Amino acid sequence: MTPRPDTSPAAPGREGEGPAVLRPAACSAGVEARPGSQLATTMTEAELDRGVRAILRDLPQVIGYHTRDSRGSHSGFPDWVFAGPGGVIFRELKREKGRLTAAQRQWAATLTRAGADADVWWPADLLAGRIARELAVVAGFGAPHA
Repeated sequence: MTPRPDTSPAAPGREGEGPAVLRPAACSAGVEARPGSQLATTMTEAELDRGVRAILRDLPQVIGYHTRDSRGSHSGFPDWVFAGPGGVIFRELKREKGRLTAAQRQWAATLTRAGADADVWWPADLLAGRIARELAVVAGFGAPHA
């Protein structure tokens, strides 16, 4: 599991993956534009979630599951499970300065050991197009991400 995304334009495996139309603009994802680099640091988890949902609307071949009310659910289970022709992924959403709980780390480690793709998405991932690219792979576009 990656602790923080590398959002540099030269990051390997980031450019040229998935259809170009899936690179979301922050405003089209329901996120208000804020000045410069503060967009990722001020984005709330709810805004990040709206961005994920906006991408999903363009990918009908992907089924996303998000527990509406986590009371009664197993502590630490990832926020989202996505399934489609390209596979299944588990994702936790966090604010840029958010931290995983011990239970969230345990779930991610257990899922990863079992061969599942479990990771965290941060606001910078939405802005850099990582979320759209990974969901495009789940939808069956392109090669699996590394």
